[in-house]
Amino acid sequence: MTKRQQRTLLTTLFIMVCTMASTAQAVDTRKAVWLTADEREVVLIEMRNFLRGSQQVLEHSLNEDMKMVERTAKPLG
Repeated sequence: MTKRQQRTLLTTLFIMVCTMASTAQAVDTRKAVWLTADEREVVLIEMRNFLRGSQQVLEHSLNEDMKMVERTAKPLG
């Protein structure tokens, strides 16, 4: 198994474990947050940017380009 295949397998397993851990039954204590149209747009833009960035981090890690992983991840927090 190549290093890339190992990294892909480990990433997939990590995601699966995280997903399994979050499926436990719990009381839903979420509260509705009412936003104006402008606030909603800002939140959606931030969500899209985070998703795009996390996809790029994953892609760079699969390509074993850690400098790009760092450069991409820093602005995401």
